Amino acid sequence: MVQRAIDLGWPAPRVHVIDADLGQSGPESQRPGFQELVTAVSLGRVGLIVAYEASRLARNNTDWYPLLDIATVVGTLLADTEGVYDPCQYHDPLLLGLRGLLSEAERHVLRLRMDAGRPRQMARGTYRQTLPTGWVR
Repeated sequence: MVQRAIDLGWPAPRVHVIDADLGQSGPESQRPGFQELVTAVSLGRVGLIVAYEASRLARNNTDWYPLLDIATVVGTLLADTEGVYDPCQYHDPLLLGLRGLLSEAERHVLRLRMDAGRPRQMARGTYRQTLPTGWVR
């Protein structure tokens, strides 16, 4: 994604990577990278946010829409592999909002599938639950 920002005209020394939240799940309060991003955008220090998929920056729409609102106020652009979005334009926030909504629905469907698969694994005798620290199977 660094190369994507450089390709869009940002000088390499001005590109800052935030990857503190990679591979982590949990509530927003446990995502220091996302909080750092929101703070930097709020202070007007960010001209462009680049992500592999923009709608996945926030884990839910409760966090996604405020980020879009702040980006609109300060004029921060968002970019991903699909394109560059200007939240100040009428259609871009609409598109980003729909993509965020679809992303959240996709996560919900995946969760339902995973939950539905657990009883089937139990019935087959193949389900393995993680044991507490110190316990041995």
